[in-house]
Amino acid sequence: MKSIDSGLLTGAAPYVFSTDRYLGGTLPAMISTLSSVETLDFIVPQSSIAIWPYPINRTKDHLRLATGSLLDSPSRMALGHIETFPRYFVEGERVLPSSVVVGQLLSTSMTRGASGVTTFIFSYLLDRKDGALADFRKAMDWFRSTERLRRSKSQVAAFFPQDPTYWPTVGTKVLASLRQAGLDIDPVQMPQGGSSSWLKLATSRHRVLILFDPPELKPFEARALAAMCKSGSSLIVLGYPPSGLREVLGVESRNIGKYGGFKLVERVGPRTPEGEVMKLGYEFVFCPTLRGAEPLAVLESIPHGFQPGAFAITRHRFGRGTSYFVAIPSLVALDRARDLLLDLVEAAMSGKGSAIPWEVDGLTQECDLLAGEDFLAVVNLGQEEISALARYTGSIESNRIVVSGAGSEVKTDGGVVRVNLKLKPMSPVLVTLFE
Repeated sequence: MKSIDSGLLTGAAPYVFSTDRYLGGTLPAMISTLSSVETLDFIVPQSSIAIWPYPINRTKDHLRLATGSLLDSPSRMALGHIETFPRYFVEGERVLPSSVVVGQLLSTSMTRGASGVTTFIFSYLLDRKDGALADFRKAMDWFRSTERLRRSKSQVAAFFPQDPTYWPTVGTKVLASLRQAGLDIDPVQMPQGGSSSWLKLATSRHRVLILFDPPELKPFEARALAAMCKSGSSLIVLGYPPSGLREVLGVESRNIGKYGGFKLVERVGPRTPEGEVMKLGYEFVFCPTLRGAEPLAVLESIPHGFQPGAFAITRHRFGRGTSYFVAIPSLVALDRARDLLLDLVEAAMSGKGSAIPWEVDGLTQECDLLAGEDFLAVVNLGQEEISALARYTGSIESNRIVVSGAGSEVKTDGGVVRVNLKLKPMSPVLVTLFE
């Protein structure tokens, strides 16, 4: 079509079911393939929200995957899709509450790189008598007002492999756990076959890449990650070290065993002092053999205590970058060792002039957030009001912080700025910092 009319606007809107009943394992491969089609001007990753109940965040998750796949084509648009289709004619299902429609839009507003939104069957909203249209307009006003936030760049990204089974089995669960942990980390994915322009842009944009329980990588993925680390980026791998990255990580395979915890043998950061013991329960972990890496933590074997040769965390210098391997499964680390992960990310960013700007406690997996050096946006997509606490890790006077959101307030304690967040359902809170 472009050969006939070069000015024609072209796009693709892949539509898949991706709920707890219909796992959309093919979606990452589909978006990755479309991202390599240079003649497409926009991609709309359509999420089916027709099947009730549907996790509202999935709209954002699909859009985040699309924006992460279009990294080497910043001029192309990734549009979030807001589903309003009622499905009231299917036995056992019901009309979508207006809060679900609004929630999709609010969640989409928390996605870096989102160029806009699409919707259809909008006339359905016009006929509703429950204020759905007014709610939609209010959420659209929020979407427009937060455009600046979505243009901010995330210095930390989660690398999502192209393995189609990774998305439903690991990826969506990790994204949900990241939300609950209050971490704003965007997923990125390479286009099919790799891309030199993707590698260049990813290296300039993201200072730290995290791999959560990765499978074996495709050769071009492993080469790209090795090149990024060699040129100065940092790499953190949790759970399993893919064979293509073991030289980068400075480890080799030893065995897999069950361990009850680990102890730090070197201070990683301010939240987790040297000698601190962290209990995991009784988890399977990958126990590596060192091939150039240095140990930061050792594993605890029940009932025999800590084993000097069983390493929980390692660090390796590779080229101008640094790599870390964490033998602990990702979801366990996010649930029981979040402070350690924060320290590792900041250690990986050290010397690069940055740190994690916000720490947020008290969120649920039904929350969404977008964080930057001078702002924090949070929305509760659940049905019950919750309270959360945000701490700004930098230095700023409290009178230079503005909070929009009823009930939320700023407090200072010994120079530490904290924001008590009152998160009512579908009512976003924005914290803005001014110099």
